[in-house]
Amino acid sequence: MMVLLSNIPVFFLLFRWIQKRYSEKTALYALVILTWCPLFILTQSLALMDGLLFALTGVIIFSLDRIEKTMTIWFILLISVCIGIGLWIKTTTLLILAMTCLSLLMTHKKEHTIYGLLLSYVLCIIVPLVLLIPLMLRPDFKLLFNEPSSFLISANTPIADIVGFWVTNLGSTVISTLIYFGPVVFMLFVFARKLPKNPHTTISALWFLIPAFLMMLSAHNFRYRYFVFGSVGLLPAFSSGLQRTSDVLKNSWIRTVLVSTVIIYGIVFTVSPVTVFSLFPKWSGERDYAFSWPSGYGIPGLISWLDARIPNDMPALLAVVDSPGNPSDYLLAYYYFRPNVRVIFITVSSEKELLKMMPLTLKQPVYVATRASLIPENLTQYFRTITLFPKPNNEDAVGIYQLTL
Repeated sequence: MMVLLSNIPVFFLLFRWIQKRYSEKTALYALVILTWCPLFILTQSLALMDGLLFALTGVIIFSLDRIEKTMTIWFILLISVCIGIGLWIKTTTLLILAMTCLSLLMTHKKEHTIYGLLLSYVLCIIVPLVLLIPLMLRPDFKLLFNEPSSFLISANTPIADIVGFWVTNLGSTVISTLIYFGPVVFMLFVFARKLPKNPHTTISALWFLIPAFLMMLSAHNFRYRYFVFGSVGLLPAFSSGLQRTSDVLKNSWIRTVLVSTVIIYGIVFTVSPVTVFSLFPKWSGERDYAFSWPSGYGIPGLISWLDARIPNDMPALLAVVDSPGNPSDYLLAYYYFRPNVRVIFITVSSEKELLKMMPLTLKQPVYVATRASLIPENLTQYFRTITLFPKPNNEDAVGIYQLTL
């Protein structure tokens, strides 16, 4: 809900930005893309943190457009606050900070003093740091710096593996752009009218290209959402492609078919996400949103099964595997407001770690809710399957198991 609410004003800001920079018709087509392309539906429903970053980027780009005309301190402060909020959400915001500084430099005009540019840089750094003070005072603040290691290529990675990551990441970026925007939008992009030659047009493209390039070079656990905030910059080009094609055809019926196809593709994604995610090759991590741990398939059935067997007034113990994602994260949040249900973690990294649960199992039955794929083959003997809730194509399942140590 928070993501949707934060993106409502951005919806109108982006319309205003494209309308002033290009044309009202281009802006209207941009809203069609923003509303119906699977990428933006995904961003505002599944990729929650990245959806918030997308909203903040929309505000920043709109503000940069206004600053280019008049260097206004209030817009600089707005940008700085957005960056500060973004750093609370995700460290990827450092890329947004870098792109903001580059944009300010590229749109700097002679009539704007160099002191104005320097002041903008200072505010974009100082204001976020001030907003981060409550976070920096926490004793576990340093743990934030460990986050990038979970998806970035390490310095000791063999060269052959690095090259393999680069090739895979490049292929995933191209395929994901095609599928997430839809074949019609992607193909009509080649017909995009020549956009005005000005720094802002270049900046729009760079907001997507630079973060995408850096992530392709550095990520070993690659996901398109890592730089989805930069897709704001693709809206003018893609919407221009739709507009120019409709203008060239001059046939209202064909124009209606093109726009309807974009909308229908979005409806298909909304009604049956599996249909669109199945278009991704099996080596693409994007499939996980439907077939693996990020997906919610199986969770409603799991919750219904548990609720039917856990009385509200009786204490209950439920174990989850200490791995992020569904169902562990969901169960922790869901039963947080049910004090009678105690959720504990178990470790399945080795038999020795799992056997530490033996004293507890001798006192009472211990039931585990987890994904089937998280149970190592050498430990399956300790997990008695009670019931399974499969994910699409039976590529994985969430289930209830009893520990038999």
